[in-house]
Amino acid sequence: MIQKIGIPKCYKDFHCIAEKCTDSCCAGWQVDVDEASWEYYKTVQGEFGGYLHSVMVEVPEAEGQFRLREDGRCPFLNDTGLCDLFSNLGENRLCKTCTNYPRYMEEYGTLREVGIAFSCPEAARLMLSDSRPMEFEEITLGPDADQWCDTAKDVMWRTAGMGASDMAELMTNREETAAQGFIVETETFDESYFNMLYEGRKTAFFIVQQRILSIEQRVLLYLDYAVALQQLLDDWQQGEDDSFKVNLLVREYGNEQWLCKRWQQLYEEACRWDADADGFQLYGETVPFGEVRYHLLPEFAAVLYGELKHCKPQWGPMLAEAEKVLKESMTPEEYAKTYRDFDTFFQGREYEYEHLLSYFVFKYFLKAYFDDDVYGKAQLAAVGYLMVKQLGVCHWVTHKGKFDRADQAELFHLYSREMEHSDENYETFVDSLKMENMCNFEHLMALLTEEGQDGK
Repeated sequence: MIQKIGIPKCYKDFHCIAEKCTDSCCAGWQVDVDEASWEYYKTVQGEFGGYLHSVMVEVPEAEGQFRLREDGRCPFLNDTGLCDLFSNLGENRLCKTCTNYPRYMEEYGTLREVGIAFSCPEAARLMLSDSRPMEFEEITLGPDADQWCDTAKDVMWRTAGMGASDMAELMTNREETAAQGFIVETETFDESYFNMLYEGRKTAFFIVQQRILSIEQRVLLYLDYAVALQQLLDDWQQGEDDSFKVNLLVREYGNEQWLCKRWQQLYEEACRWDADADGFQLYGETVPFGEVRYHLLPEFAAVLYGELKHCKPQWGPMLAEAEKVLKESMTPEEYAKTYRDFDTFFQGREYEYEHLLSYFVFKYFLKAYFDDDVYGKAQLAAVGYLMVKQLGVCHWVTHKGKFDRADQAELFHLYSREMEHSDENYETFVDSLKMENMCNFEHLMALLTEEGQDGK
């Protein structure tokens, strides 16, 4: 039974802006229709029912889908940017995908966490609209659903796990639907292991929101923390009770002074690499400190992103433009100066990248309960930050010093759409992070300590 809901505090402020949106979640994506909605759609009569049946296509991997138009848009998206299915049948008759997006959900025992994805332009705009650290809250669900707050009712209505037609038959309004949605059977759940991760995530939030440090320093410390925690979790899975060590680790990295000292240790270690090897090794080639970022980020773009299926047509050209503008047209010295100038320009807006990191921590960290891969979740956040910033610097250069919050929100939106809303892309990307040696901790450490010198 779900007893608590975890959400970002901005969840309650989100609403779809429909035709005012700069993009459309009804174009470029194939929507899988849940079984209950599919069965209901078969029963719809009249002129609209005839059109509905004409675009319904059964597919092996799902109950069914709607046949997209030649331009890749949903057959129900009309010229005003509104949904004809919504207009004709009502919100309660939308399939689960359309009812929930851009909300995403994960369940951990009695806890259901729900967020809003950056792939929605309005969600990205909303989450960048406040410079304060992102906050998250938990809502306790009492036995009397009539007493739930409006936010809890909305979350449970949308994520009840029921088909739209089932909900419509059982309920006459959203509030009553919510009352039914909290009764969920849970499988065997390792509460002690989850609680360890849950406390560990609090420290991850503390690290990425520690504003006494630069963003690059926070990213590296998050990775360093994940490396140490991963080792303890691996031991835990081997039957060793390392809860005491985990608690000690969580307390250490949750201390501001300790973090600053740990950063200095990591920085000095990276400098010793440079002194010992007269540079850093990438694919067997020597790369001097000061040029790691210049050489490594284009490799990330080519290897991690270049071969993926592009969900938006501008994504591939954006990656190519970044390499052309920031590497092919610049010397390493010019590149380093461009980054320093961008950081100067960006002062006062570092919270935007902090929010991106907080989003990654909230959405992915606890998923390690299912695959035991805490470090992989930190990699995901680190590489995501590095690439979004790279694209931001490119935009700033090509637009002659213009890069406002709306531009940033658009980059967050595009990145999330490419990496989070194509299962194929996401799985390929995660596998690449594990397999590509250039994504290991040492490479990321070299890159981030080099960047960290600017914020040191």
